[in-house]
Amino acid sequence: MHSINNITTYRKSLVLRLFTFVFCILLSGLTTAQEDTRYVSENIYIYLHSGPGSQYKILGSVAAGKTISSLNETENGYAKIIDDKGREGWVQANMITSKPTFRITQPQLEQQLADIKQSLSQNDSKEAQLTAQLQQTTDKLSLAEQAKKKAEQELLKVQMQTKDEVARLQTQVNELNDDAKYQFWREGGMIAGIGLLIGLVIAYLPRPSRKHKTRW
Repeated sequence: MHSINNITTYRKSLVLRLFTFVFCILLSGLTTAQEDTRYVSENIYIYLHSGPGSQYKILGSVAAGKTISSLNETENGYAKIIDDKGREGWVQANMITSKPTFRITQPQLEQQLADIKQSLSQNDSKEAQLTAQLQQTTDKLSLAEQAKKKAEQELLKVQMQTKDEVARLQTQVNELNDDAKYQFWREGGMIAGIGLLIGLVIAYLPRPSRKHKTRW
C-alpha cells in the first residue's frame, strides 16, 4: 500500500512537470512574438556575404536555426561569423541572436515531453501491476479467512460431538455401575436368604439320641 502511495505522489510530480512544460512552450511562443526582430525567422535563410553589406558577394546561405560562431565584429549592421559549415562571412546582425531558436529548443522540449509521457506510461504500468498484486493478496487473504472460519466451525462441531459422546459414555458407565450394584445386592440377598433357610432347616432336623456308655 505504501508503494502505491509513492507511485501516486510520483505521478502528481510528473503531471506538474508536464504542466510546466506546456507553460514554457506557451511562454516561449509569446516571447517570440514580442521580440520577432531578435530571432531568425523559421521560414527564411540568412545570406552570408563576403563583406559587411548586401553589395558584397553572397558566399551562400545559412539555414535558420543553425548554430554559428560570432567573431565579435560588427559593421554597417552586419556581424562577422563562422557558419555551421566553417565558412567565414558577414550576415545581418539583427537576424542572429545569442539565444537558441525555437528550432533548437523544440526538439529538446519534444524529447522532454516524450520522456514525461514514457515515465507516466511506465508509472501507470507499475501502478496497474501493484494494484493487481494487491487484489491477488486481498483475494488470498479472503480465502484464508474463509478457510479459517470453516476450520473453526468444524472444530466446534467436533467438540460438540465429542462432548455428546462423552456424556453418552458417562451415562452408560453410570447405568453399568447401577446394574453392578443391583446385581451385587441381589446376589448378596440371595446368599443371605439361602443361608438363613439352611440354618432353619438344620435347626429343625431331629437330633440323634445319645447312647449310654456301658459300664464294665
